[in-house]
Amino acid sequence: MGSPGTKMIRLVSSDSRAFDVPEKIIAAASGTIKSMLNAGHAADAVPIPNVTAATLTRVLDYVEKHSDDDLDAGGCSFLPRADRPPRQLRRGLR
Repeated sequence: MGSPGTKMIRLVSSDSRAFDVPEKIIAAASGTIKSMLNAGHAADAVPIPNVTAATLTRVLDYVEKHSDDDLDAGGCSFLPRADRPPRQLRRGLR
């Protein structure tokens, strides 16, 4: 994840495993992390206290896979929103 010259952010899971991820991608995917970065509360690392390394790995894989979808347009179309639920959920609501 990331290319040379990309600003990286370190996420630390509840079981103390560290993940270095591109700031641009994680800030687009997580409003909470973006707010922490903008407020200067994530100088060294961003703790993710309720998420294990196994779960965080899966989330980051998903974010990486879909990160190019809409970042250049300033959006994050790969993340579900209340007004646009995931396809599986829409089928279940019918």
